[in-house]
Amino acid sequence: MFSRWEKILILTTLVIGLSMDLLDMTIVNVAIPKLMHVFNADVNKIQWVVTAYMMTIGIIIPITAYLADTFGIKKIFIASMIFFTAGSALCGLAWSLNTLIIFRIIQGIGGGMIMPLGISIVYKIFPEEKRGLAMGIIGLPLFVAPAVGPVLGGYIVEYTDWRLIFLINIPVGILAVLLSTIVLKEFEKYHLKLDLAGFIFSAVGLGGLLLALSNGPTEGWDTPYVVYLLVTSGFLLTIFILWELNHPQPLLELRLFSNFAFCSSMLLTVFSIMAIMGSLFLIPVFLQNLKWYGPLKTGLLLLPEALSAALIMPVSGLLVNKIRPVAFSVPAVALITYATFALTKLELQSSDTNLIWLLIILGAGLGLGMVPIMTVGLNAAPSRLTGQATSLLNIVRQVGSSFSIAILATVIQTRQETHYARVADSVNILSPATGGFLNWSAGYLQSQGLAGEEANLATVSLLYLQARLEGAILAFHDAFGIAALFGALALIPALAYWKIKVSNSKLQIHGL
Repeated sequence: MFSRWEKILILTTLVIGLSMDLLDMTIVNVAIPKLMHVFNADVNKIQWVVTAYMMTIGIIIPITAYLADTFGIKKIFIASMIFFTAGSALCGLAWSLNTLIIFRIIQGIGGGMIMPLGISIVYKIFPEEKRGLAMGIIGLPLFVAPAVGPVLGGYIVEYTDWRLIFLINIPVGILAVLLSTIVLKEFEKYHLKLDLAGFIFSAVGLGGLLLALSNGPTEGWDTPYVVYLLVTSGFLLTIFILWELNHPQPLLELRLFSNFAFCSSMLLTVFSIMAIMGSLFLIPVFLQNLKWYGPLKTGLLLLPEALSAALIMPVSGLLVNKIRPVAFSVPAVALITYATFALTKLELQSSDTNLIWLLIILGAGLGLGMVPIMTVGLNAAPSRLTGQATSLLNIVRQVGSSFSIAILATVIQTRQETHYARVADSVNILSPATGGFLNWSAGYLQSQGLAGEEANLATVSLLYLQARLEGAILAFHDAFGIAALFGALALIPALAYWKIKVSNSKLQIHGL
């Protein structure tokens, strides 16, 4: 149906679309402080620029499979690119914080559909023995974007106009739309009735859960607002599951989880994503907040992780149909877990070179494992349910990453106070070490022009800040330890891969 060159052009189109979507997420995060200044907004208000986009993605993913099956993958993929590009243009023209948030919702409608549709297209045009390599290629933006985004975003925010973080998507989006229109062909459609009740349950349930996970670390998990969101979303998602399992044409075919290969793949995906957040979320915060590195330098330090993943991912994709998946899953999880646990020793004095080597190991684990993990799960689904499977995969990825970030952020906030109290209690003013620090600091400050009393007060403040800093470092160690624990949990489904072959895991369920 598709020639070799058409397949190359389609892969190029998918990589462009996915890169645009995933880069935008990380670039916007870097620009948050700048947007606070531009719109004169506090942290709680400006956070909606990120939260609104994330919630929209969570709401739109479940209905993506229905839209693609009913109206055609090509039409919906082009529509997703148009929504994302138009939303980007509007964000770049936003004249207030409220308009920026509204335009981010428009952008999120497109952004939420790009990845599940891209994976579905790969499964439609490539035979089973070629999918691994194709998945390795389109998977590159998933790990390259978090490293390139801070570099690009840091440069734009620091040296140009913040509006460019959105406007830069316009030419890329137009190119992706044109290529999609030219090279894509429409696939088989299925005339299904919309499961409206299922969509409402999933939209409100997932949206509420993601909002709770976003606000829990900052507002407190015991605040009535967050508790209400968690209880309500949990109730609605429970109803959603029961409804879908008994619906003749469900919005999402949850019976896919009854297949051992698919279920193992989803479990391995969620635990791996939660472990990976140790590097993708914690390290940038550590470098920028504690070592005072700028976004540009932070992004450059993260590049080796992305390059390592980019080099290995196509190779693992090429070999996934020739070697049992367990040969990839176990070493991949072991590398991720080892490197993440090693980060529990990260200090302010740690060299950048040492950190880079750990990130290279992490990248190798990512590149080695992610393509086989996804391929095993998606190959288990019948071809007509590929859209459903990719939607479920992306829901798991979205919720897993949000859940991990919420847990790690909470660990840092709570443990920081605990460690500070312990460090402060251990400080003995009469000890030679403390006395030497106070005397040296006072002498240095006096040599810089401070009077004796002012120098003494400043010295005590320095001692307080040092205790605070030590408490923060120890809190990051705890958070990296939790991320490593997620990696250790991923070993359980990874070991289950010993009985799975990529080519013989097709789902066998009555009625599917």
